[in-house]
Amino acid sequence: MKATPKLDQYAPAVIGKSLAGFTLGDELDNFIPLVDTILKRSETDRQINEIIHSNQGVLLFVQDDWYDIFFSQPRIELCFSKKGKLWHIIVSDGYKGEIFDGLKIGDRLADIKHPLYFDDPDEVHYLIDDGHVISGIWFYTGEGELEEDPDQRILEVRVYDYSIE
Repeated sequence: MKATPKLDQYAPAVIGKSLAGFTLGDELDNFIPLVDTILKRSETDRQINEIIHSNQGVLLFVQDDWYDIFFSQPRIELCFSKKGKLWHIIVSDGYKGEIFDGLKIGDRLADIKHPLYFDDPDEVHYLIDDGHVISGIWFYTGEGELEEDPDQRILEVRVYDYSIE
């Protein structure tokens, strides 16, 4: 077992690799010492959402073979594969690190100096190069197309590697 990972709310995002001091591919077992509360899928969805959003520490949510760890401050969600590997990290309120090109949570999406693609069904923005999505990061604003609201702010960022099993 490796050392317990440490939250670093100032660590920059590395596309497809790491965020908030956590590295994709890390084992769930290494995070267990950080957990204050364990919540198993026995409550209704509404109760679960209330418990997760009112969490004041580090909560492990267990649903069948899926595991999520929620940090209350800053707001961070770590999602693990069925095999217990960290495969995506979401940061939002309170995260202070650079997410892309010097930008941080709360900054204007329009300040990203890179072409973006808006995925309407998922309501997230991806970086694109030569018409292709750059895998490993997306931005959520709670709004729609950038052209419709050029002042929209970045509320969440996800760094991911969906090839991790």
